Amino acid sequence: MRTADETETTPAATPSRARVWVGRGVRASISLSALAYLASTLDLAAVMRTLTRLPLVNLAMALASVVFALVVGAFRHRALLGAYGAVERPSLGACLHLFWVGFFYNTFLPGSVGGDVLRAVGARRAFGEGGAAASFAVVLVERVLGLFGLVLVAGVAFAIEPLEGVDGLGIWVVLGLVATLVGVGLVATGRKLASRFPGFVGRQLARLPVLVNRREFAAAFAASIVSHLTVALTGHWLIAGLDPNVRWITSAVVVPVGAASAYFPLTVSGLGVREAAFASLYGIAHVAPEASAAFALAFLGAQLSVALVGGAISWFDTHTH
Repeated sequence: MRTADETETTPAATPSRARVWVGRGVRASISLSALAYLASTLDLAAVMRTLTRLPLVNLAMALASVVFALVVGAFRHRALLGAYGAVERPSLGACLHLFWVGFFYNTFLPGSVGGDVLRAVGARRAFGEGGAAASFAVVLVERVLGLFGLVLVAGVAFAIEPLEGVDGLGIWVVLGLVATLVGVGLVATGRKLASRFPGFVGRQLARLPVLVNRREFAAAFAASIVSHLTVALTGHWLIAGLDPNVRWITSAVVVPVGAASAYFPLTVSGLGVREAAFASLYGIAHVAPEASAAFALAFLGAQLSVALVGGAISWFDTHTH
């Protein structure tokens, strides 16, 4: 016989789990539908023939670029911990460990935020007892710096060499700057607002960190730019192996904009939408459809391959501790 408490809580829990699975199903359906539509517009045999012509050296350099981007991301995370007064920062190796495992969860889980939560939890001890709020705040700042780095790289490249038929990228640069200022500002004013919120919210706001080292913050900002330049380079290694006529500056526009599709919330980490964006944008740059689609598959494969290493690291951690 159930108690009164069980009677009250059990019905609420079941719909909650159901909503989670419905949400996952919707995201998977949208991703698969986008991929199916893209496939229906292409000669898949021609795409696969084009993909097999990708030089192995280009693929190897792309994989190395993805790994280097993870190293830069780990450096950025560590720099931000120092910028916000972490009392005991993890080593760069420990941050890379967290970042690589987080990359696995961001790649394979819907919404691209699972890895961020993991990194925030993993680094919470850097701020001492009760440091979870501060660690999550650092990850928030890292996210908005990453967003600004993305739109800045794409915006500057677009200003140098605009893509025909692509308009309004300048407004996204402005919005990226606004998002950066808002994110940093929210963290900066959190403690001042703590007294206005009673209970749990007020206590968490009071624990938000304060920017104490501007040099470390500047290093993190620079790392965000380097990170997205590296992502653009990853893509360029691949597209250059399929169509040598594509210029680096074109990839510096196309790859960051296409990669931003990973943040689209109604897909599994942007799957389908990202590939369609790559195919469309390189198509605007006069790349043949089969080469654009082959690039999208190669870029996805490079990311999945490196992310799976993070999954292996996570598995090893789980089974050896």
